[in-house]
This record gives sequence, structure tokens and C-alpha cells, in this order.
Amino acid sequence: MRQRSLYASLRCVVHPADLDVPELLALELCLLDGGATILEDANAASSSAVTHIVCHPNSYQSFVEQRNERFVALVRPEWVFRTFLLQRLLPVDRFSPNPALIFSTLAISAGTMGKDSRKVTNGLITHFGGQIVDQKEVYPGATHIMHQEDSGKDTTEPEEQEFQKLLQLSFSKADLARGVDAWRLHVATHQEDSTYTLPSCVVAYMGQRAGLDKQYHVKHTWIEECVMRQSRVPEGPFAYKPTGAAETKPGKKGRSWKTRPEVHLEDLNLSKCAQVYQLGRTELVTDLSVVRRLSNEKLEAMKKTLHGAIALLAQHIAPLLREKLSDMLKTVDAKVANVPFGDSYQDIVGKVVTNASIVVCRYRGGFEYNEAKRQGKKVVSIYWVLAGLSQVSKPTPFNEVIQRPVQSFGSIPGMQSFVITLSGYSSKSSPTREELQIAIHATGACLLPVLSRAHSTHLLCYEASGEKYKKALSWRFDNVLSHEWIFACLSKWEYVPELAFRYNAIKELSGDTDSTASDHSSKKKDSGDINLEEEIVSNTKLAITPNVRSAKKAKKGGEGRFDVDGILTEIEKVPTPTDKKTPANQKTPTPATTSKSSTTTPSGRAKEVACTLFDTPTNTATPSSTKRKTLKSAAEEASADVEEVEKEPAMKTDTEAAKEPPLVICISSDSNADESGTKEAANTQAASKQPKETKACAKKSKAKKRMGADTEESDTSKSSRASSKKQKKEPAATKKTRAASPPKVERVFLLTGDRDQAALHTSIISSLGGSVSEFSREFDSNCTHIICSELKRTEKFIAGCAAGKWILKPSYLEARSAAGKFLDEAAHEWGSHKSDKKDIDARIWPEVCAYWRKERAGGHPGVFNGWRFFIHAKCVPPRDMCERIVLAGGGSVTPLTKSVDFDSLSKEPTPEAPIVALFPPEVPTRDLWLKKLKTHNIECIKATFLIDYITKKQSPPAKRADYRL
Repeated sequence: MRQRSLYASLRCVVHPADLDVPELLALELCLLDGGATILEDANAASSSAVTHIVCHPNSYQSFVEQRNERFVALVRPEWVFRTFLLQRLLPVDRFSPNPALIFSTLAISAGTMGKDSRKVTNGLITHFGGQIVDQKEVYPGATHIMHQEDSGKDTTEPEEQEFQKLLQLSFSKADLARGVDAWRLHVATHQEDSTYTLPSCVVAYMGQRAGLDKQYHVKHTWIEECVMRQSRVPEGPFAYKPTGAAETKPGKKGRSWKTRPEVHLEDLNLSKCAQVYQLGRTELVTDLSVVRRLSNEKLEAMKKTLHGAIALLAQHIAPLLREKLSDMLKTVDAKVANVPFGDSYQDIVGKVVTNASIVVCRYRGGFEYNEAKRQGKKVVSIYWVLAGLSQVSKPTPFNEVIQRPVQSFGSIPGMQSFVITLSGYSSKSSPTREELQIAIHATGACLLPVLSRAHSTHLLCYEASGEKYKKALSWRFDNVLSHEWIFACLSKWEYVPELAFRYNAIKELSGDTDSTASDHSSKKKDSGDINLEEEIVSNTKLAITPNVRSAKKAKKGGEGRFDVDGILTEIEKVPTPTDKKTPANQKTPTPATTSKSSTTTPSGRAKEVACTLFDTPTNTATPSSTKRKTLKSAAEEASADVEEVEKEPAMKTDTEAAKEPPLVICISSDSNADESGTKEAANTQAASKQPKETKACAKKSKAKKRMGADTEESDTSKSSRASSKKQKKEPAATKKTRAASPPKVERVFLLTGDRDQAALHTSIISSLGGSVSEFSREFDSNCTHIICSELKRTEKFIAGCAAGKWILKPSYLEARSAAGKFLDEAAHEWGSHKSDKKDIDARIWPEVCAYWRKERAGGHPGVFNGWRFFIHAKCVPPRDMCERIVLAGGGSVTPLTKSVDFDSLSKEPTPEAPIVALFPPEVPTRDLWLKKLKTHNIECIKATFLIDYITKKQSPPAKRADYRL
């Protein structure tokens, strides 16, 4: 049922520039039909009466200046058409005519994208004006749904909604003109309560202009292309099609509107489109997103400062934000004055300002701001209220900048396309993370919580250290800056060149060494910190910025710096090489630099060992051959990033894994059983790695390794590490006593836990000559020991049990550090003491670690030896995680493809060597793979069996029959 009062409170101006005649008439008729008042005076757009201005993006700049004076909603024509068809008012900020907001009017779902890629993508969509659609139940209302490049084989072809078919009706311009004219005539001659039944050609036209006639299914690269080009690119080249989907014939017309001449709006059933904005995440784009919720202590402090104070809110602040500010001020017992427009508006404002303690403004404009400055009153920004800055007695220079209103409405020219990431800031740093977030938001730039190689344009670092900093250098980022840059831009309200604020100046490499780099390195050498990735810094000359002094001071005090306030859910996803041994034969174009800095530490920060890092979509799905990467030069590191491409796995067994890992150190952390990892083939490990040899045959060993390695780069790095290590540990005399040298026991540790623990444990391990696996969230079959601070059903723990690894408590490393040598592990194994139960998941049998270790040590080939598995693509736990657990237990995985001969396979299973298929617990009975496998009598079970079979008590073990589908 059409609402005659939908737009009753609106006083609109429809700006005709760049609008064709049918569109202009349709817009006015929609507004009039919904009860709006259309202002047609020549100066109506600049009058105090107007509430909404409908304009084409090309006309946006014409109305920017008046937004400094008072709030008026600037919207695209799509807002009118969509609100009319949905019969519901929608957020105006999602339909801004600002041409820089390239996703304005779009409602985009990340669809099948992983949560890490989703975080980056959602941040970009929101910043550039789009609406995020996260809830699956409202996907039909989205305008775009994104898909991974390789997900076509696992999904079905999307069905077209019924309302889309109605909105795709074809019509001629003449049909549309006649339909619009008939509607205009009805509105002009009939009573207001008379409802005109719209011709279907008019409804179809509005639906097509509103963008509701088609739902685009695109690859995620479409978003990247749009952001790169700073415009909405055509979806055609990026269209996603499931495997086997029928080709759509180009130019195919929909059925004629004459087959259904009239359409009632309720027949369209657009409820899902409306729910997109009800359930969608809009809070990310408001000013509230950059500030933290005020603590009770801060609120109490604000009450002491503002109790009884009169605060005037400027009319150029958006209504919802003005309401939020009013509520916050009332919470701290302030009196809020909100003067509406009227005949006596200026007189009333003048009197209120006289008695006001503060005037809250968003911009340096409007009558309230000008009057407050004339009377010498205190003018503060919206952040002064939102961030609780009223109780700051001695504001820092950074604090003072964000306490002042910004120069004008909109962003600093040229900065809206900047994508900025932070590194090293916390609530205790100066400036704080919150202050940086506010400053970035105020300039109009995009704040991205993770570092993206594809999208980040600037990295602001608290100091010249940290994982993000090192990764940015390895990527040859130009704009690795001190935070002074963003505050300089905000203070001057203009783009300030970055050169003077850069931490690193990547120059043409020459034979001389920059003194600043040498000084920088020597300072860190004195601090005794562990070198994390020195070859990157040794090839990069560091420019000292104004903030380096504070960074050096912090280093001297031994403080740790890492992000604690931001969005850090990916904190442990990226490995951090921390081997302090530099390859002996590493090639560096600058020998002087290498000699001076080869033993220095670039970061000097033990706590910032694994900082938030993400490269869309690189870091979560790197092939195993690159995951076990050795320390390389910055140029090599830059090329090591590989796009996420999920390959169909071949038949895999654990015996194909490498027998001995290279000596690399990196910090990893626990993965959750519900989080997806990355598929990796066991046979990608270099099977040709040679056993360790003594100094007598170091050259021969190097040659052998070089012959058997996968690439020339990795061979060079591996052999140099082996050579360097032996030169340090063995005297020259051992050349003659090779036979007397005892075989060395190689210990490779896989770490879990937080960054602080990982940093400490890595330093202990490396100090005694051990190595730390570079795998982050995944299990590494080459590890010998796994250190867990608590036992949860994570991939590392489960696969470690299946492989019979030592699973130890942190006390093992602590005791080992005190003794200065490796100790017997048994006393520190999980489950060895009754007191361990309090830190063990109740679903885990306490003695499970020792049980499986002893089984494998006693010659048992593996818990899944002889088993063959099919794993469904949508498995829970994730498919790649299940694969690694199966391989760790000695089983094998067969790809679930149509080429498999299920008839012959169904005849091969035995009780000792079964063939089973793992499915998600809630798999629908209509699933095609489930039906197919059951038809061939392949045993189909819930994937949770894999976890329970290993972690539950083994007398008796879990039975497959209890998990059968």
C-alpha cells in the first residue's frame, strides 16, 4: 500500500542539471506522490527551508559550500526511486552524490570471501559510500554479491528474484513518456488521497534507475579494480559464473511491459531490499566508529568539568549525530541548547552563545561558529565530546588539533582516495591510536585496520619497527610515515607532501653507507634485541624523522610496543622470521651496509613480533613452498607474495613431507578449529633436503643442497645458513675429526599463544640453537615439539597428537632457559600432572598427548594409516584443516571430483583401511555429493569425527557409526 505521507517532512529541491526529462518528471512525481513539498524558487537550494537536495554527481560541488552553514541532505536520484519503491526512507549517507564515493547507492555482500579478505573489503566498501550486507538472510536484497575466484565448482547458479523479473520488463521511450505524463496528470487533477495505479513501464524504469533490476555476482577483483581506478567499473569482465552455468546471451531483451500493463508496489515484495539497511552495518561510517566507548571513570571526570554547563550544538551537524552528542552531554549533566531554524533564529543563537560555556561545531562555518568566535567563546569539535576530551588538563599538540573543528565540509582535496594503516599505536602512546583514528577520519582518508599490499597507500608507524613496518619496506612502500604527516595535513587542511615525514628513503643502492642507517643499527645492537629481518633494513637507508627520538628513548627503556586498541583479529596470521643468524653468502649490493648492520636488530621490539598484517588475499593462502621461505633480501621478499588460489589437491600422504626443515625462526600462534587455514600439498616440501654435516664437508653439503632444492634462491639461502651455523659452533680442528662428531638432534618448535609469549619463547629457542617453524596458524609436519599455554581443540594440537609430536607446556622452555640446555621433555608434557586439567578443554582426554606420542614412537604407522578420505568443500572444520590432520595421522586425501571412479573405490575399503567422506554436520540431505557417495556405498560421516577420534579417550575410541550421515 502506497504511503501518502512517506515524504511529508521533506522540503526538496530537484536540481535539473544532467537529468533527462523523464527522470526529472519521475523524481518530482515520486516526491509529490509521497507528500513532499518541492521548492521551485530560484534560490530555494540555498534557503533555510530546504531539507533535501536531489542532484546528479556532476552537480555535487555546487552544494558543498552551503553544508558548512547548515545540514541539508544531498542525495542521488537513486535514493528517491529506491525509497519510493520500498516505501521506506533509507539512510541518506549511503546515497551521496559525491563522485568520490564510488560505491554510493550499492549494497554489497562479501559472499563467500574469507573473513580476512572480508575485513579489508568491507572497510573499502564502507569508506567509498557502499552499504555492507553481512546477513545471509538478506542477500537477495544486495545489489552485488562477491565470490572468490575459484569457488565456482562449489556453488550453484544464483536464481533471479521475482521482483527483478518485473523490473526487467522492456519498454520504449515513448511508452515511458506516456506513462509518466498520465501519472503527472492524475497528480495534478485528483485528490491527495487518490492512488494512481502505476504503469509497469514506469515501475520498471524506476527499478532500473534505482539499481534493483539486477543482482550482480562478481569476483572480488572487481572491488580492487574500482578502488584502483577510483570509479565504478563495468561488472561484465568480472562476472562470476559457477562451473557449468549456462551462458547468458548478450543483448537479450526482457518480456514487454504490455504483458503486464500495471503493477502495484506491494506486488514487487521488496522487503529484503529494505532489510539490507535495517540489518546492515552502518555504524562503521559514522563518526562514532573512530572513538571508543567512554569508561565510567571518564564519564565521572566529564561530569565534574561539565556539570551545569550550557552547550550549543551547531545546525550543520547531521541530525543523528547531533542527537548522539546531545545524549552524551546530558549524561554528564550538561545543559544542551539546540536552536531550530526560524524567524528569530539568529537572535536566539546570539543570546544562547552569550550564556554558553562551549559551542560544538563540526566545521569552521555556520552562524553558531561565527557568533561564538565573535564573542570569544570556546569552540570545540564533535570529537571533544565523543572522545571525552573535556577532562584532559594538559592536551598534547596532537590532542589540540582534534579538539578544533575541521576547516570545512568534506575531505581534504585529494585525500579521500588515501587508504591509511596504523602500526604500533595504543591507548598509552602519544598520539594514541584513538587520536590517530580521529585525525584520519577528519581528513576524509580511509582507515584500514590491516596492511594491504593491494590497497594501502600509507603506513603510519609509531616508530621504525614492527612487522607492518618491515613488510612495508620489503614491498618497497614509498609512504612509510611518521604520524606528524597526518596532523600536518589536518592543521593546514591541505595535502602535505610525504617526503619530509618518511621513515625510509629507498634510494639507488651505492657502495657507501648512510650514516643514519649505521647509527640506527648500532643503537639497536646495543639494546640486545633479537634481529627479526635485518636484511630488509640493511638494504634500506633510514631517514630520521622527528619521532625517531622518542622511538630510541623507548628502546633504551626496553619497553614493548604493539597495537592493542585497534582491530587486531588477524594478529597472528603472518609468520615472522626471527633467526638471528645472517646467511653467510647472502648477496647484498651494498657490502659496506651489510658489514655494519648484519648483526643489528631493525625493530628492537620483542613485543611487536607479530603485528596485524594482511595482504589481500595473499597472506592466508601461500603455497607451502613459499611459506617455508628463508631469509631473503628485500627484493626477494617483495616477490614472495602469492595470490590466494585454491588448487585441487592430489592424493597426499604424510610420508611425502620433508624429513628435515631448514633452520628458520618465526612466531606462530594458535589457530581455532573453526577457522579456515590454507590448503597445502604435503609433497611441496623439498624432499631433497640433505642431512646436516660437519665442517669437514661443508662445501660438499652446500653443493648437494643446491642440486636438490626447488629454486636457486632457496638453495643459496639454505646452504649459507648451514655453513654459517657450523662455522660459529665448530672449531677448525674438527675438520680432521669428522667421524668422531656425534649426530646432532634437530629440534624444531611450533609455537602457540600471544605475541609476548612467542617473542620470549623464540629468544630462548634461538639462544640454544633450536629453530621455530615458520608456519603460523597451520600445523607443520616438520616440527618436533609444540608449545601450548593451554590445550584447546586447535589444528596444531590435534595434528600434533596424530603425528606423535611432543606437546609441551611453556614451563619446558622456562626450565630449559634456566639450565642453559635442552632437558628431558616428559616432566613438561601436557597431562603429566593432575593440575594440568584446569587448562585443558573438557572435551580433551588429559592423557591424549602421551598416548599418541608413545604410539608413534613404538612404531605405530599413524592413527589414519591406510585410511582414504574424501572431504567436502564446505566442511566444518574447514577442508584444508581436515586435510592436514589426516596427513599428520598417516592417511591420504582424494580430491572430490567427478573424475573419481567411485564404482571401483567402493569395492576397496576394509575394516583396517576404510574409505570415508567427511561432511559438515548440518549438510542438507539434498547435497549432490552426499547423494552420489551414498549411492556408491561410500561411508559418509560428520567431519567432527576427525577431531573426536583423536582427542577423546581411546578405551574405546570414537566409533564412525555414531557420526554416520
